[in-house]
Amino acid sequence: MALFPIDHPIWPHLSSGHTVVTVNRRLARVLAQEYAEYCHSQNMSVWETPRISPVSAWFESAFSRLSDERDSTVLITASQAAALWEQVIEDDLHQHGIDLLQVPVTVRQVMRAHALCCDYLIDTYACDGVEQEAFYRWRKKYLQQCCQQGWVDSVLLPQKIDLAVAEGRLAVEAEQLWLGFDELPPVLQRFQQTLQRAGCVVQCLDAERLLPQTVDAFCLVDEVSELHAAAQWARRQLEQQVGIVAVVVPDLQRLHADVERIFSLELSRSLFPDRVPMQTFNISLGKPLAEQGMIAAALTLLHVQDALDFEQISFLLRCPWFRGGHSQWQQQALFEWQLRQDNVLSLSCSDLLYRLHHSPHKTSDMILFAEQLQQWLAYDDAVSPAVWLERINLLLQQVGWPGEAPLDSRGYQVFAAWQEKVLSGVGQLGLVKKMLTRSQVVSWIGRLCREILFQPKAQDQRLQIIGVLETAGLTFDALWLCGANERTFPGGLAFNPFLPVTVQKQHQMPHSDLSQEARYAKLLLERLQQAAARVVISYAQSAAELSCRVSPYLTHLSWRSYEALEPSDAFSVTLEQLNDHHTAALTEEQLQQPIAGGTALLKEQIHCPFKAFIHYRLGVRGLELPQPGLTSRRRGDLVHRVLLQVWSQLACHEALLSSDLPELRRLVAEQVTSVLDATRFTARERMVLGVETLRLQSLVMEWLAVERKRQPFAVQNAEEKQLLEVGPLRLTTIPDRVDVDERGRMIVLDYKTGQVTASDLTGDVLLEPQLPLYALYGVDGSVAAVSFALVRHGACGFKGVAMEDQLLPKVSSVEKSRTLKAGVADWDDLLENWRLQIESAADDVAAGVAAVSPVHQKVCQFCDLKGLCRIDLQGRQMSEEEDA
Repeated sequence: MALFPIDHPIWPHLSSGHTVVTVNRRLARVLAQEYAEYCHSQNMSVWETPRISPVSAWFESAFSRLSDERDSTVLITASQAAALWEQVIEDDLHQHGIDLLQVPVTVRQVMRAHALCCDYLIDTYACDGVEQEAFYRWRKKYLQQCCQQGWVDSVLLPQKIDLAVAEGRLAVEAEQLWLGFDELPPVLQRFQQTLQRAGCVVQCLDAERLLPQTVDAFCLVDEVSELHAAAQWARRQLEQQVGIVAVVVPDLQRLHADVERIFSLELSRSLFPDRVPMQTFNISLGKPLAEQGMIAAALTLLHVQDALDFEQISFLLRCPWFRGGHSQWQQQALFEWQLRQDNVLSLSCSDLLYRLHHSPHKTSDMILFAEQLQQWLAYDDAVSPAVWLERINLLLQQVGWPGEAPLDSRGYQVFAAWQEKVLSGVGQLGLVKKMLTRSQVVSWIGRLCREILFQPKAQDQRLQIIGVLETAGLTFDALWLCGANERTFPGGLAFNPFLPVTVQKQHQMPHSDLSQEARYAKLLLERLQQAAARVVISYAQSAAELSCRVSPYLTHLSWRSYEALEPSDAFSVTLEQLNDHHTAALTEEQLQQPIAGGTALLKEQIHCPFKAFIHYRLGVRGLELPQPGLTSRRRGDLVHRVLLQVWSQLACHEALLSSDLPELRRLVAEQVTSVLDATRFTARERMVLGVETLRLQSLVMEWLAVERKRQPFAVQNAEEKQLLEVGPLRLTTIPDRVDVDERGRMIVLDYKTGQVTASDLTGDVLLEPQLPLYALYGVDGSVAAVSFALVRHGACGFKGVAMEDQLLPKVSSVEKSRTLKAGVADWDDLLENWRLQIESAADDVAAGVAAVSPVHQKVCQFCDLKGLCRIDLQGRQMSEEEDA
């Protein structure tokens, strides 16, 4: 099926050689393709190339015919115009002593205001405020510069061509057809009149109007449900081979990612891959070029400053777009892992080179990469854009960009866009910006990559997901219009801040007048309802986190829920389900050896069996993330080691009490110094050791003040390794400390520098099993209390449970515990409950239980495996299914 039927009135005009001017490039491209099909249908083997041009291209072509020896005006590109605007604005701000932080953002708004002035033929007006006064100055200066230099930009071009036609300096065609224009701005209306006075017959051809066979109207809960419904409908239309299917999404830019994800998933369900374009369906709005992986790699490289932060280093090392990215990825990954282990937050280029030269994981390509980067950073002069392009091309060539692997079709298109649009655009800046610094040229490259939209060519035309404006002049076999709510039809008001509101209202500029928006919304909705034989219109009751109602111009339709009308899915596929909650059980030989992980293994088995399996059976962990100063793990380890040495000197509560404060401070300071001297630190970590020394001394003194308040005790052992048999497992454990009181009862302590509570021991689930495990299996004698020794500034204290009150300060007995598990009445009950939970966890480890079943949400909060178990994605899919 064709977008333009064989009896369309435009074909005779094209056959006669008449010029067709279209509203956009999409319509021109489609019309050219359809004309070729039309000629084939007429049994023509050869035909003249049709004269089809989008309106902007027609004006550029007319300008190229106008330019001669008498008219040396140069047409500047959008990037050149932006550079000129930026220069004008910065000069004016400097002259008036004003500092504006977001000049590029201001330039975009100013260029829109300039375009509005040109489209609506506005030269003078009364300003309402400082913004309008500034724009008036800027535009006057901009036009003066263009006049002096002989430049004209694309929005000024229609007026220049209009004048040339009126003066007889530009010959025009005998007849023109204008296609796809819902409305014409005043500048084009005047130009059409000028054409007609010059003898050109101008005909505005309306879009083909079809009498729809069916018009269905659906109301859905939210935008995601609406897109799912539209995708399911589109798939079925394609499977039934109705022809060309269009899904119109008014806010396509905001919903682009959701649209791509939902339609890809839905189309992949089809049992008719020959009928359904699963991977090549056409989304009219492309993504910024900067989001393409190849371009993101180049931009990251170019944006590097004198000091590389870890994120930049990590990205560049893992990037496949440079030499060695595929062939040497293992060495690069190991080098990055070493940086993580060393807690490297940033490196200068020279430091990076030094580390590479002394790393066992270095490669010649990694060293060459760092050397080329160092040479790039050495450019600190201001030179022409042409020189910068030579330097950039040389840098990218030396580092092997865009990678070792051959480029596929999409890759070639991305590379071509970089060369033809980005680098060419930067080179063209030389007309306006004679000299640029490295930061300026990189900034311009980044701006162009963000503003240029990339869309792969050769996409399948059978399904087109497009915005409202892209439908101009086109007809389809089936069409679904999403987002038909009161916020879109009509649109809201949005004034340009650089033009007076009164001027915008007076000239009825877009989004300046409610009556104008209402009229335009009716026009669009009427056209869309007659653009296909099958039409579906929908709206969501919630869009962009706001409640919505149907457009007031569509209330006459019979609205109903999509689910009530839609039959069951005839093409559903029964998926095979595999229960992988169990892995291989531990063998007898494995059970005879100590199991890696110790008490942490049982803790994670209780928290989430999958986490325990991945960490300790497979030995896989998330990579460390560098932190400023010392990592929290390193700081906690230092506290443990200092306290171990302090108590190895004190040995008992009596010695603690007998030491006066100065003597105690000296002891603590000596042990802190001893521990730090025996520890290997990186150069960056050594920079904070002065602060860390004071922190450790202060924290340990604060903790000893808490221990002074205890009843008499002696430290029986500290940090002694033990091999314990727990159920079927043999575990190597190292209790932090075991004390003995005057009555010979044992008190088991575990130092904690993070947050813990007593309920972790006494609640329904034993979240912290290490203390109970030590008490049950690792202590000879009667255990009277287990407690966390919370060593935190301002929060030092004991968090645990005891046989009786006040064995430890503020530690309650079992009977008085407020978080006690039901069925536990006394200390013996608690010990037995601990034993059952610990041995159950040990049995699960031995049996290979590895289900993704976190015992509590907080287990997942800081888990490093969420990307592997995808529990967040599972939760989202479940919620979507429940909503549906």
